[in-house]
Amino acid sequence: MLFEEWAGEVEKELLVILEDNCQTDNQNFDAAEIADKLKVSENTVLFFLSRLIKDKKVEVVKLKIK
Repeated sequence: MLFEEWAGEVEKELLVILEDNCQTDNQNFDAAEIADKLKVSENTVLFFLSRLIKDKKVEVVKLKIK
């Protein structure tokens, strides 16, 4: 599998997870939990999330500072 194919699959899976998360009462974003589901690192999840935001496939509407 080429990198672009893999990246496309990770993006699709991440979008499904994010959509499912929006459908539930728990709308928290946990990069570590998502990384475990996708079998990638947290940094990889954050990279793809930033790419989805940049490509306007995901919109951040709420931000919580810890």
